[in-house]
Amino acid sequence: MSIKKGNDLDTFASQFNCQGLELDYTIVIWGRKMLRRGDKWEISKDAVGTLDSYCKKIDDLKNQYPELDSVLNVDKDQIRDTFIKNCYRVLLTRSRISTYIYVEDQETYLYLKSIIEACKTD
Repeated sequence: MSIKKGNDLDTFASQFNCQGLELDYTIVIWGRKMLRRGDKWEISKDAVGTLDSYCKKIDDLKNQYPELDSVLNVDKDQIRDTFIKNCYRVLLTRSRISTYIYVEDQETYLYLKSIIEACKTD
């Protein structure tokens, strides 16, 4: 049995609890974690609890097991950027019927609008 809680707009889901979830309609509030600047995306360096916790665990393992340093030598900025981009991708792809996007930043809004308009003409 499907409950379809999203149809009543009385609950929300973050990227952490919507993996595998499909809703009829979704509303995405595009904050300031990923902004379009010129021809590239700028990813915020603000704290992201889950991701920062993951990176701290890697540091703890490096300290505990120095012999694993080469295996645990990862680019944390790349992991962070990939994680944030994936969060947006997941949030934008949960809807079966329609997705509404509210974008706080004007430059990002104009960029996304141009992409959506280009898709309409194809």
